[in-house]
This record gives sequence, structure tokens and C-alpha cells, in this order.
Amino acid sequence: MSATLRGRRAVLFSMMGLIAVVVLTVGLVGVASAITFDYSQGGGFTFGTETGTDFTSAVFGPFFGTGLRFFDEQPDNSPPLPVGPQYSALGWGGSAANTTVTLVDPIGQANTSALKVETLSGQISDDGVPKGIALLTHQNSSILPRFLNSVTIDTLLRFLDGATPVNIGAGAVGSVPVTLVETNNSQACDPDIQIGAVPCTDYFIFPLTGFFTPLTFSHLGVSYTVTFNLTPLAGTIFEPVDCADPAGPPVDPNTFAGSLCGRIRTAEGSTNQILITMALTSEAPPATACPRTQGFWKNHLAAVDAALEGIGFLVVGGQNLTADQLIAILKTPPKKGDATLILAHQLIATKLNLLTGSDSAPILATVLAADALLAGVSPPFAFVHASTTLGQQMVALAKTLDQYNNGANTPTCTGPR
Repeated sequence: MSATLRGRRAVLFSMMGLIAVVVLTVGLVGVASAITFDYSQGGGFTFGTETGTDFTSAVFGPFFGTGLRFFDEQPDNSPPLPVGPQYSALGWGGSAANTTVTLVDPIGQANTSALKVETLSGQISDDGVPKGIALLTHQNSSILPRFLNSVTIDTLLRFLDGATPVNIGAGAVGSVPVTLVETNNSQACDPDIQIGAVPCTDYFIFPLTGFFTPLTFSHLGVSYTVTFNLTPLAGTIFEPVDCADPAGPPVDPNTFAGSLCGRIRTAEGSTNQILITMALTSEAPPATACPRTQGFWKNHLAAVDAALEGIGFLVVGGQNLTADQLIAILKTPPKKGDATLILAHQLIATKLNLLTGSDSAPILATVLAADALLAGVSPPFAFVHASTTLGQQMVALAKTLDQYNNGANTPTCTGPR
């Protein structure tokens, strides 16, 4: 007998005796099936600082003039995102002092460097196929030394199952610091980061260690894992580097023991992009055995003995019954519409099915209700006519149990039926 089945038998044995019913309902997993969630990624830039030869100041909000300029306020900045607006893009610099930039998307504007984050939405299934959640674009232009120093990107990933929000955990909220280094075009370039013959190469970095880590969540009894990946698009140079040496040579992320950062190298006059994707997978629940009918158990004493191995009896209606006693009840026909026996036959079969590995999730509530009705009959298993109120309740529960025993609730079970 496997350890998994042995553990399940121990739990179900307690359940049969109506012991700690509330605790026993925890952790019962239903049959997994393919699912599709709607998702959306909200947020944007929430703070930026700049440095330069003419001034150093923190700037926030859209405005005209030199320095940082934020564009396109995002409409959805609901908690737990930081209080205040988020923006999808920011631009900086100019070809001459006091250059102004109109409040439009800075990507494509002449004499302006810019960063833009596009948050994406769509549908994702638990098939492991990647879906885009954000696109980061950097435009590098030849500008005067009023440079972006750092910026924070705050994001919130949401899942919906139809109209129902899905709790995917605290990891759904991200705050990624981005640091940019721009080379003054009048100065010599760092040969370690120069791209080919291009005279000057800038770069920006963001942390990887502790960021973009997988997140797990449960929904309707099924466990899911979301993994993230960063993919540089055509012409973009993306390198893992030591955060403590951002301008240094790339490192091997599989062996590097320090804090890992991602670096995007950007030549003057180029536009570079990196796509952040996620993939969703689910953990299949353990395989469950197919249930057998009360007719099978009635005619297979050896199977009943095997089901009761290590236990020796089965609790039915508050009574401890041995294998021989169970077979005797199963072989007693419910004469004159005896609802007690009608229900006992199906309940015995269901409990034996659960002890041998059938899925308890779709039938547990009915088992507990049936046990409670039989436990209230005095003396035990006394005649109750099917036409009485109690008898009708018993027959109704027996019908539900009979459907379960015939496989109506376990379409993905394994083994003989």
C-alpha cells in the first residue's frame, strides 16, 4: 500500500467516525481541468530622479521645460499600488538648453531620450504557453547632460476567473528600480560597454535577484505556478551582470553567487525593447481510483477485507461493522421499502470506495449527511418506511450515493469500474 493511500485511509477512517469533521474537509482536492484566466498588468512609472551638470533635483509630474517629463497618466492606480498617479512614459534631455517637449508620447521625438512601459492584458491558460504582460522600450538620443538617474516601475498583476477576482498572492505587486547611465558624448567611452564602432554606449540596469521570481497560488482546490521571463527583442543586447559592477563584463547567472542585475546596452540613436512574459502551469491532483457499486462489494468479501486492512471495521451510522457484518447487510434486501437498508447499502459502498482511493471531494457532504441520518435511527438499522419524511430523506441521499458509486462524479478516475 502506498504512503499516499495509507494517509488518505487514515483521514477517511476518522471521517467515517464523524471525528473532527471540520478539520477533515480541509485539503480535499478536486479533479483538475484546463482553465483560462483573464489577466491584466496595471501600473507604471511612479518616481524619477535626474542628474546633470546644470542641476540635480527630484521631479514628479508632467510639465514643460528641461529635466524629466512624465507622459500618459495610467487610469488604473488602485491599491495596493502606491498612492498617486502612474505614468506610462517619461522623456528627458534636449539638443539645447531650455528645450521643451510637448506632452505626448516621447518615443520617436527628436533629441529626446525616453523610457516607456506598456502594460498588457489578455487571457492565459495553464498550458505553459508564455503571454506578454509588459513591454519596456528605451530610446537613446544624443542629448545634453541632463540625464535620467533612476526611476521606479510599480506594477500590479491581476487574474480573473470570469468576473471573480483570483488571489494570486503578494508577489503580484512589483516595484522594480531602474538605474540609467548615459555617457556624455563629449567624453571618452567605456570600452567594456561600447557596442562595435558606435562612439558612445549608454545602458540601464535593474535587479534580477529577488525579482521576477515564480509565484504560486491556489484556486478552487488546484495549485498554480506563474513563472516570468525577460526576452530582448531584435537588436537589443540584454546581459546578466553583477549589480555591484554594472559596467563590468557579463556573468553566468547559473554560477554567479552575488546580486544579479539585468543590463540593456543602448547605442546612440537606437531604440531597444525587452518583453516580460509569464507562463502558467497547474499541478495535477493525485490520481483517484474509480468507485465500485454496492453489487460489487456485496459479492467480493476479499475486496472488503482488503479495504479494511489495518482498520478491521467500518463505522456506518455510528456502528462499528466488520467485513462479515457489512456483507450481511449488503445481502439483506430492503423489503417493504426499508429506507434504512436502501441508504445503508449505498453508504457502505461509498465508504469502501473512499477507503480504496476514490475521490472524496464530490461526495463528502452527502456521506456525512447519510451517516447522521442512520446514526439517529434507534435501535441501529431499524426499519424506516420509504414513504415517511425520514424515509424520503434517506432515499434521496441513497440516490446521490448510488450515482457516485456508478461513476457519475469521477469522470477522470483510473482503474476498473
